[in-house]
Amino acid sequence: MSGLTRPLPTRLVMAALLGGVLLLSSVACSPKQPSDPAGITGQITSIEKTAEGASMLVEGGEQPAGAVSDKAMCRIDGKTTIQRADGSEATVDDLTVGTNVRVWFTGAVAESYPVQGTASFVVIDAK
Repeated sequence: MSGLTRPLPTRLVMAALLGGVLLLSSVACSPKQPSDPAGITGQITSIEKTAEGASMLVEGGEQPAGAVSDKAMCRIDGKTTIQRADGSEATVDDLTVGTNVRVWFTGAVAESYPVQGTASFVVIDAK
């Protein structure tokens, strides 16, 4: 009878290890870009980097449906995800004047012109 009970703990250990590996691999993966339309698509025309992140002005022409504006002052903070178009990770240092980006906002967006808001997600398309 002991031969029948021995595989059960081994299976539980293997299942726990597999679960741990899956959990770690999902944490290590980059977040997926949002499926809803970006708040603005355009080019960074100015950027000021700070210890907390950055503040960048993004200007674009005609915007896709669902965009907030064609000009936005975007705050970048420690909660902002920054990625390249291929899904690879990027940092605030990769955001430079002339870079084309798509920006999604979190929270309220001030209805000034340009609009002002905090970016939740930034995708770097090209320079």
